[in-house]
Amino acid sequence: MRTTPLTLLVLAACGGASPADPPAAPAPAAPPAAPAPAAAPAPPSAPTARRPALPVPGEPGHALTGWRELLAAGCDFGVSPVHTPIEARVLRNTPFALLGYDFSSSDLKTFFSRDGAGWYEPHDKDVTLAADATACVDALKAREKDLRKKFEVPKEFETWMTADPDVFHHLWIWGRDGAFPYDNISFTKTDIGEWEMRATASGCEELPPDVDCAMFIITCRSEGDCDADAAG
Repeated sequence: MRTTPLTLLVLAACGGASPADPPAAPAPAAPPAAPAPAAAPAPPSAPTARRPALPVPGEPGHALTGWRELLAAGCDFGVSPVHTPIEARVLRNTPFALLGYDFSSSDLKTFFSRDGAGWYEPHDKDVTLAADATACVDALKAREKDLRKKFEVPKEFETWMTADPDVFHHLWIWGRDGAFPYDNISFTKTDIGEWEMRATASGCEELPPDVDCAMFIITCRSEGDCDADAAG
């Protein structure tokens, strides 16, 4: 459609922009911001002291895991093996610890306080077990009595080992194959007051002379302060 002069007059009267209007001047650009000063390097942190690994929250602990496995197996030691009196004693006391039994023995109290994620809360001396737990505890007592005949650990050394959950875990793992895992067991107190257990793996006599036999070693410096290792 052609624009008539009348249309142009109407546009001019309404204040519409005209090609003759000069363009608005652009606003001056802001000066570039000065760069922020670089942060000073942080001073080196002091070295962190090494500490024993803490339990992971939510993990049940070695004894509680072993007890649940044994109970699920109907307390069948052929399915869930127990090869040392230390394991048997800890396991038969685990259901009492679950109910908050306040142990008088320092090694058991230390063990359950350190094992797992803080599930042991001692508060009572009067606890009652369920029937299946009672039957399993009785079986563990009998098992412990038999094991003491071939694992004749001195009382002090047993107390030191029992207080360390890591020792229980190693003994439990070493016996997973089912058969009694130890031969030539020796318990020695060194000149510096440490206790040491050494044992060869069961069946080493049948190996060729050029094959190294596995050696189980546990060393304790005090109650609950032990190292366990399997060499070979």
